[in-house]
Amino acid sequence: MIPVLIESALRALLVAMTVGAGLRLFRVSNVPAQKAAWGLVLVCAVAMPALLRVAMRWQDLPASMAFKVPVPLTAACGRIVAHSRLPCCCLHMQMDW
Repeated sequence: MIPVLIESALRALLVAMTVGAGLRLFRVSNVPAQKAAWGLVLVCAVAMPALLRVAMRWQDLPASMAFKVPVPLTAACGRIVAHSRLPCCCLHMQMDW
């Protein structure tokens, strides 16, 4: 539970910094517009933990559409691959998108 709250707080901070930068960049001087923007930031910050739980369960694509990204190997396993400086065993990855 604590990691979810920390992640939510960091995401809310990032959203608040982005909104603050946008308000300054566009020189918004209309007070109701500023209050609406900061009110939405507050609502999003409060809703962030619940939204993270929903987003974790939500899947963009079905599992049948997952694919493997091929990684070219130039050396035998157990050696360091010249262009990546990683062991070969670390390069056998499957990415599910």
